[in-house]
Amino acid sequence: MAITRITIENFKGIADRVEVDLKPITVLFGANSAGKSTLLQAMLYLRELLERRNADADQLQASGSSIDLGGFQQLVHGHDKEGREVKIGVTVEVSDDGLPVIPVMDYRSDLADVNARSLIDNGLPGIKTVTVEVTVGWDFNEKRPLIRKYSVSLNGQDFVELIAESSQQAYLHHCRPTHRLLQSAFAEGGSNPYESTEIQLLYRYLERKCLIANKPEGFLLFKVPINSRSAIPNWQQPLLPAEETIDIRASAWDDEAKDAYKDYAWSQFILSHLAVGAGQAVLDELKKVCYIGPLRAIPKRNFSSLRSPREDRWADGMAAWDKLYHSATIPDGNGLVLATSEWLSDRLDLGYSLLSRKSYEVDEDSLALLTLERLSETAIDEDIEERLKAVLSEIYSSPLRASLSLYDARTGSTVAPCDIGVGVSQVIPVVVGSMVGDGNTICIEQPELHLHPAVQSRLGDLFIHSAITEDNKRFILESHSEHLMLRLLRRIRETTEEGEADVDYLGAVKPEHISVYYVNAGEHKTEMIPLRISEDGDFLDRWPNGFFEERESELF
Repeated sequence: MAITRITIENFKGIADRVEVDLKPITVLFGANSAGKSTLLQAMLYLRELLERRNADADQLQASGSSIDLGGFQQLVHGHDKEGREVKIGVTVEVSDDGLPVIPVMDYRSDLADVNARSLIDNGLPGIKTVTVEVTVGWDFNEKRPLIRKYSVSLNGQDFVELIAESSQQAYLHHCRPTHRLLQSAFAEGGSNPYESTEIQLLYRYLERKCLIANKPEGFLLFKVPINSRSAIPNWQQPLLPAEETIDIRASAWDDEAKDAYKDYAWSQFILSHLAVGAGQAVLDELKKVCYIGPLRAIPKRNFSSLRSPREDRWADGMAAWDKLYHSATIPDGNGLVLATSEWLSDRLDLGYSLLSRKSYEVDEDSLALLTLERLSETAIDEDIEERLKAVLSEIYSSPLRASLSLYDARTGSTVAPCDIGVGVSQVIPVVVGSMVGDGNTICIEQPELHLHPAVQSRLGDLFIHSAITEDNKRFILESHSEHLMLRLLRRIRETTEEGEADVDYLGAVKPEHISVYYVNAGEHKTEMIPLRISEDGDFLDRWPNGFFEERESELF
């Protein structure tokens, strides 16, 4: 699965609804404080809503103290908490495995044939994309933000909407029983969708449970209680509450009970699978977003990596050093250290290679040292073999410590990570995160920070290699670097002319692999302006406000 689109409304500087289509590499350009990081923060906030139902978030799970939204009043556009609602949505491309199947109930064998059982066990086929959007507004009664709405679209068509009028109970508010996906699964040929048994059962259940008085027949708005106090459903749980009025004991299994049970059973399966399963799929992808902030920390001398990984350590880059040190301690591991070194020294041409060293910590009064001292004083000793085995045993049982250093090919010197130039220290978490970041989507703010323009260009190859050629990762890059952009365009042009990029470790790069947005801060709102790329590696749209035209004005 992969996140392919983000929609944002009334979040921070963004007022009017914006839609950003994500490609394997998405680059956000714009002036300082234009709102480029808003898209990244919106994704992390949506995860906070889905996972913890925290509408008043300040610090976020994936970013720790690196991002502080300040709560709802600060993050809602214009600080207008009482007049605006924040809306954030994410579209996910569904894999061949489909959506998660939510365990609902034990269907009686006389209610489902073999084909129906297959659907119940494996889920509905034909789900290509799901979109989940969450709306947060101000609760005037409780004087705090409330998650008001959770909506799901399937294959681009609205399906269901859950609402909460308070924090006490949530309801199914809208549902499309004749959704194209359900027609494909249940309605044969071009028959009337309502002639499908399963669609009839769903519609009949919603009508029977609807709390709206005098609702016109066929009207797609309902008010049906769900198994959640929040508009966000409970993950891995059925959407509908237990049907306590249905007695399915054999002695009471009459036609009326059987019909009511069929209505409930099929509705529970369809709604749970599509409403809860869609949200679970989106949340799973949001959990795979790895955020690397604009200021990466440098490990101190005698740095020791954490034994228990924390995802928020990616925000300041320290998770990258955790992984490097862990790689250095694994027997016959070290692959990550070697791969990082190759990028630093050869492909980015920074002039540094990364080295690792392992050592045992042996106490000065240990048996190992005392024995070695004794052996050094004894020319002949019958027990030397056994005593040496004891020495080695104690050494091998001592703590093993890894250390990393960087070799400067220009000076022939070796330095600790805390002693290298700031540009190298800033790019190492970018390199490691691009290869082994904890997730499918890697979000990086200012990957080019403190780097020479030539190295900024070569960073483009790093992202192409990881996103398109090798690892199928996706990148969202917030950048100011013209050089990075020019490298991406160059690789597209080379592919058009030669069939692939002009280096042996990159494959073909096409316009559909790259998405570029110019973030423009207007007088009262932020715009996300897409810039199309041709197969010749040129922009089809003009850059707004003369962006990247400073060079021309300086030269001429």
